[in-house]
Amino acid sequence: MVDTLVENASFQHAHQMKSQTRVKTINKKQIHKNRQFRKLALLKVEQILHWKMANNEIKQPAKQAKFYFHTTAIRYELLTI
Repeated sequence: MVDTLVENASFQHAHQMKSQTRVKTINKKQIHKNRQFRKLALLKVEQILHWKMANNEIKQPAKQAKFYFHTTAIRYELLTI
């Protein structure tokens, strides 16, 4: 009886450790994905800003850059889902 309890406990512990490492690797992948996504979004924002500046649509690019980053980021998020 005690043997089976110990065995079950060790099995549960091993399973718990496995699932924790799995979560960590998923998080690492997600972070990497987010980094790539952020780079893409920033590139896109830069393109938009340059285009708008070339067409004289933006007078203060620094103020509007943040807004464009958010809108582009949201658009990219919708595309990646």
